[in-house]
Amino acid sequence: MRTKFIIFIIIFGALFSSGRAQEQRLTLEDAVAAALKNNPDILRAQKEVDGSRGRLLQAEALPNPEIVMSNEAIPWSFRGGETEINLGIRQLFEFPGKRSLRKTMGKTGEEIAQAGLGRVRMGVASRVKKAYIQVSFSQRVTAQLQSLLDVMGQYQEMADIRFRTGEVAAADVFRGRLESLKIQNELIEARRAWRADILKLQYLMGMDPSVPIRLTTELSYVPLARTVEDLKREAEGRPSLLALKLEMDRAITGVDLARKNIYPDFRLGLYYPSQKFSGWGFEIESSIPIFRKKQAGEVLEAEALQQERRIMLEAGKRRILMLIDTTYADIKAAEERLILFEQSLLREAEDMLQAAIGQFRYGKTDSLHVFDIYRIYKETRLEHLKTLLNFHLSLAELEAVGEEE
Repeated sequence: MRTKFIIFIIIFGALFSSGRAQEQRLTLEDAVAAALKNNPDILRAQKEVDGSRGRLLQAEALPNPEIVMSNEAIPWSFRGGETEINLGIRQLFEFPGKRSLRKTMGKTGEEIAQAGLGRVRMGVASRVKKAYIQVSFSQRVTAQLQSLLDVMGQYQEMADIRFRTGEVAAADVFRGRLESLKIQNELIEARRAWRADILKLQYLMGMDPSVPIRLTTELSYVPLARTVEDLKREAEGRPSLLALKLEMDRAITGVDLARKNIYPDFRLGLYYPSQKFSGWGFEIESSIPIFRKKQAGEVLEAEALQQERRIMLEAGKRRILMLIDTTYADIKAAEERLILFEQSLLREAEDMLQAAIGQFRYGKTDSLHVFDIYRIYKETRLEHLKTLLNFHLSLAELEAVGEEE
């Protein structure tokens, strides 16, 4: 019985360990969806929307009535005397239109917060895509370096055989070992960068870093079909520009409210006396708008803010259009390089390396020629990956250009 229990514990522990170590398959879409759900920047922006709704409730709220009690004819000695206690209620009434304008500003503030949330979501999605692309790049660089290490292994095997037969010098063998050591060091650094990129992606997703992941979306070259004019038309609906326009609209309403503040509010009160029951009365209280310097300053400040928001909106439009032009040019330049790599350079570098290795095998060339061709091959493969990385990073940037800052 004890033996069966121990076997059960061992099997259960093995199953639990394998379950914990099971890697999670992750597509680009899954990564973005997880980030939109768990990223702290988005959660904070959602709370800002809730806060704007609270400010709207405050802006449209009516002032509470006030209960007033007064005591008249208070005696100055102990002889006593007849006193009068008045009990009343009074209410503040704003000049017509002020509360409506504040309510409009509150609603605009809520819309600004919603646009801000959209901007944050777009920016987070872009950053997650870039992080996913970077992980994919690091993974492919690691695989490429491992492939180069295998090539050096083939060379080393041939060099050792030819050295034993006296066909090559010891320096040829040493060059192979040195190059293999360099690749191993680059491979260690590439794996370290790969792990760091994975941790960054998991952080943006709000994911447990102890869970291993495997990317399943292959990053390949697909030409950008949209024109720069299409992208500029789409940019007109960007959350950042919408937020700037709403800011300007709120500033315009603020000007109207500042001008309305020139007109005073008033209070209306009703009072009921304790002694003369038929002597109830009322009062109207208001300020006299003689000194208007304060109100004039409010109007001047509100008009300046309106012009500032208008300038910011125009500058924001120009900035986004400029960034679209720049990023689009980067994408097209990367496309030209990728076409050159995939149509000729990669294949030619591969053929040159295989030919050089074959010639070295049969003694038709020396190791220096092989290493020259090998370095051309290595540089061509890695430059292709860097160009592919820049192409996809620019695509991710184009989707949210101007929204991340």
